[in-house]
Amino acid sequence: LALLIPLAYLLARRIAKAREARRPPPPPRPPWESALEAIEKLRSERKARLETGDHESAIEAFTDELSDIVRAYLGERYGFDGLESTSDELLEALEARAGQVGRKSDAIDSVRAFLHEADLVKFAKARLDGEALDAILYSARRIVIETRPYRSEETIR
Repeated sequence: LALLIPLAYLLARRIAKAREARRPPPPPRPPWESALEAIEKLRSERKARLETGDHESAIEAFTDELSDIVRAYLGERYGFDGLESTSDELLEALEARAGQVGRKSDAIDSVRAFLHEADLVKFAKARLDGEALDAILYSARRIVIETRPYRSEETIR
């Protein structure tokens, strides 16, 4: 009996581990969920980020990170490398997938306007005030919501 109890315990653990190993991994998170979460996190950290250090470089870093979130989302959503694409290449890739994007003109125009604003900050060192930062955050969030494969009652903040 002293040998059977530890052996039964070890056998039960081995069976449990084997069952756990056969369990499929959870499905990957949809890219729109990850993007919306990252945008919300960036929005909540905005004030703290912009108050530390050089205001101009903080705005540039903030806008660059927001642009990367949208680019990564669009690339993952539509099957191309959004982070390594120039703005023109990204727009061409979206136009080539116009049937997948949905309302072509609205969604692609939103992306075009967003990328233009982000590129102005990044390359032309345009200055954005608080209202303009709110607008670019709103634009990024709207792009994700408009291009996800379903619509919900959720409002765009």
